[in-house]
Amino acid sequence: MRHLISRIGKLVMTLAALAASPVAADDVLKAFTKTPRVSIHEPVVISVMLLNRMQRTMTADFGANFTEAFRLAVIGPDGTRKIVPPSAPKEGMAEIGQVEIPAGGEYSRDLILNELVTFDQVGNYTVEIRLVGIEATASVQVTVVERDPRRLRSVCSELERAAMEAPSFEQTLHFARMLGVVVDPEAVPFLKRLAQENDGVAPIALASLVRIGDRNAVAALEALAKGNSNSGQLGVLARGSLGMIRLSTQDQSLKRQIEAIEASLSGGEAKKKDQE
Repeated sequence: MRHLISRIGKLVMTLAALAASPVAADDVLKAFTKTPRVSIHEPVVISVMLLNRMQRTMTADFGANFTEAFRLAVIGPDGTRKIVPPSAPKEGMAEIGQVEIPAGGEYSRDLILNELVTFDQVGNYTVEIRLVGIEATASVQVTVVERDPRRLRSVCSELERAAMEAPSFEQTLHFARMLGVVVDPEAVPFLKRLAQENDGVAPIALASLVRIGDRNAVAALEALAKGNSNSGQLGVLARGSLGMIRLSTQDQSLKRQIEAIEASLSGGEAKKKDQE
């Protein structure tokens, strides 16, 4: 009997130790690249999966917009490891990033790495991902090749179509954000059409046009400011975007071009009021 009690006691202690042991990191947080090989300026999207190994429902907090609770480190092509500053809270509306994962369940979420990391050099990158509150780290490898205009046009066309045809605003927003990280002249016509067709994601498209900030982007914003859109607010936002490029550009010729556009827009509004 004493031997039986002793064996039971040892078994209980073993089970308690196992219960207290942390789950292996690679068994809790996983990450997969959607496109492991991209050209410069192309979206880099990964799928992050969180697994609940507990025997109860787990509440996971990914932070506002499902991004602010992520902590990243990047090893670039030169081998240097850099800590990525946490995503700063953004003004305006934000998605609440809390989800409940049932016991034994899992939850996946796409993360657009370009919103947090700049992939501006050709070579191999390793991105380490950690989620605040979860003692686990996952990593992905991404290869960046030379800028490919033809490929960029194809990617932008697919993202524009996906945003237009998405069955929910959440999905429209996701594809618009993906298109918005393509800070490249090839994205300009696609961003312009997206702004015209969907007021809800127009600010994302306009912000990307500001970041591109070249003459093609200015021409697109001028057309949006002057054109007949579904929302009068779009014209106001487009004029504001022109002003942002004017203030930030170092190209004096472009600055003067924008000033002329702004004067023309102001003159047109004054003339319209006189006619009324």
